[in-house]
Amino acid sequence: MIRSPISRRLFLSAASTVLSCLKAYAIDGKIDDRGIGGTGRPQNGDDRGIGGTGIRGTITGFGSILVNDRRIIYPPDLEVEFANRIGTASDLKIGHVIRTVANPHGSDLRSTKVIVEYEVIGKVDRLSDDKSTIWVLAQEVVITGQPIPVVGTRVAISGLRRPDGVIVANLIEPAGKAQDQVTGYISRSLFWQPSLNGLTLAGPLPDGIMDRARLTGNLLPSGFEITHAENAPLLHFNHPVDHLVIEAFATSDFFGLHMDQGVTVPTSDQLTMAAAAKRVVVELHVNNHNYTTVSANPIQPSPVPATTVGSPPTTVTAPAPSATAPTANVTNPAGKASPTQPPSKSKPKSY
Repeated sequence: MIRSPISRRLFLSAASTVLSCLKAYAIDGKIDDRGIGGTGRPQNGDDRGIGGTGIRGTITGFGSILVNDRRIIYPPDLEVEFANRIGTASDLKIGHVIRTVANPHGSDLRSTKVIVEYEVIGKVDRLSDDKSTIWVLAQEVVITGQPIPVVGTRVAISGLRRPDGVIVANLIEPAGKAQDQVTGYISRSLFWQPSLNGLTLAGPLPDGIMDRARLTGNLLPSGFEITHAENAPLLHFNHPVDHLVIEAFATSDFFGLHMDQGVTVPTSDQLTMAAAAKRVVVELHVNNHNYTTVSANPIQPSPVPATTVGSPPTTVTAPAPSATAPTANVTNPAGKASPTQPPSKSKPKSY
């Protein structure tokens, strides 16, 4: 049998057309990724300049905002986006995982918008016998060193996922009116049934949703009913960047540095780490969506002032600060941001 060259050309042309349509679909923003996913460019075309630093990590102190050993200054009208509302800098707390694009400002970095990321928001279904782990929307959450939520309480978890999918909590807060939400990698069974780290998803996924997504909805007996979905790629931001500073749990091997549950970036012999997952701050250079790893430095969990969620407030002493985490003398007594109040030297208290 002789293959027709015309048929091959038609096939290649059709494939090219499909890829172009998919790219246009992503740029048009039919899935609301708030500019965090996709190409990393804002959907309205306003790129506000090239060369910012994309930062994702845990807040470890204030005065300015201290994240990943970087000092981020901000204007009095800083916009802070939470799961269900827009807040201000005074709403930020030590332990929040934030995402922002910052630009050079003297010897510091400056940002005008911060997004607070929650790995999961929902009802605490159960607590382990040793009280070190809770389950929220089928997500396993390690709470060692954190307040112990009451089973049945709705909570919002700021934290990071290990490569095995387990969430390590930085901060546990009452969920308030925020709708149930979960962020993570979507997998499919042999029968193409989608799930997210053990959480069965009811019905088909919305068109355009890729591997790592943020899903909002309601937990039903048949599974999690999605009312809103957005792509949430770990390394993409709402404005073009040429430098990334990302906090994550990571492992490394011959193939590179593996962050979160599904992101691999190239690394060198100088950056080789142990195979066991470590909490690290990874610095990357970005060139046309290609990543070069600059450094991967292990860190310790940040100090987090805490109170038992769903119970009367209790005073909890913050853990000893690490060499890479700012000390408590850069926080105010409540462990919250204050644009006007000077840093306090007192220890964080419960809030």
